[in-house]
Formats: sequence, C-alpha cells, structure tokens
Amino acid sequence: MGAFRRSSNVYEYNRLVMTFALLAARLILAGVFLMSAIPKLASPRQFAEDVQQYRMLPRPLASAFGYALPYVEVAASVLLLIGVYTAWAAMGVVVMLLAFMTAVGVAMARKLNLTCSCFGLLYRERVGWGTQIRDGILLGPALFILAVDANAPTLADMLSNPGRLGNALGLAFTVFVLCGAAILAYLSLRMSRRPAAQEPTSSPSLPMR
Repeated sequence: MGAFRRSSNVYEYNRLVMTFALLAARLILAGVFLMSAIPKLASPRQFAEDVQQYRMLPRPLASAFGYALPYVEVAASVLLLIGVYTAWAAMGVVVMLLAFMTAVGVAMARKLNLTCSCFGLLYRERVGWGTQIRDGILLGPALFILAVDANAPTLADMLSNPGRLGNALGLAFTVFVLCGAAILAYLSLRMSRRPAAQEPTSSPSLPMR
C-alpha cells in the first residue's frame, strides 16, 4: 500500500511539473510574439519595406508577407494565451521561426549588412549568429508544446479557479504579458507618429524576434 501511494505521489508530481512547464512555454511564446507583432502593426509600411531588403521573394510577395506576418504573430499569441488550438499555434510559431532563421542564414551567406527589426521601429540589431541563437532558443518551447500538448489549463480554467497556485501564477503572467503589450503599443504609436526624418532609415531590417 505504501509503495502504491509513493508511486501515485510521484505520478501526480510529474504531472504537475509537466503542466506548469507546458503553461510556461505557452505564455512565454505568447508574450514574445505578441510584443514583437504590435510595433510592426504600428508601422506596417516600414516593416514591409524591411522585408523586401532580404531579396528572397519577389517584391509584391515580400511586401504581402511583411504586411501579413504581424497578424499571424498576433493570432498565434492569442491562441497560446487562451490555451485553445495550442498545437496549431505552436506549429505556426515553428514555421515562422524556421523561415526567419533561413532568411538570416541567407543574409549572412550573402554578407548583407542588414538589421533585425525585432520590435518594429522600437528596437533594431544587426543580424548574425546572435539572431540565429535567439530564434533557435525560441524553437525549444514551441517544439515542447507540439510534443507534449496535453492538459495545461486554458485561460477559462484559470479564471474559473484562480485560487489554485498554478492558475494564480498563470493569470499573473498573462496580466504581465498584456500590460507589456499595452506599453509597447503606446510606444509604437508614438514612434510611428514622429516625422519621417527622425525614423531610422540607414539600414534595412528583418522580421525577426
């Protein structure tokens, strides 16, 4: 009987650890991609022009990709935040990250002097191995969700029982993500309303995290 109880306790502990890990992976990815998309939505034309600089697609397709990408990022983020269709959202994240890593790899091979507009006009950095490593790290939680997509609580579950420690932590992080997104939206709108001469135009940029 004692051995059975110990086995049951170990199983319950492992289940809780897996649930929390899955919830953390979902919320981290949702936060990163939501905060990445909002500044791009504030300056869609600039971002579409940035995408064209990579010369991987014909200009009309590159422009369409640049305009569409932030909306895909928002959709994936929302699904991950609320906890529905999470496997599909994670698959979308994997596809986007692989596309970004391919674009950076081609730019590096061509020795193009480009910058990464990870957060639209708010933040830029030169593409390189640092960009590749960062996107490779983000692949980890996305693949984890695909492999273990199970019974992590949805947003509705957390709201229905906020007294549980896991649900309370999940709700707190969700609020943190939404507050961060709101702050970025405000800063992005301010940046997009500046005169064109004040916007950084010296180097093109890439739709990367």
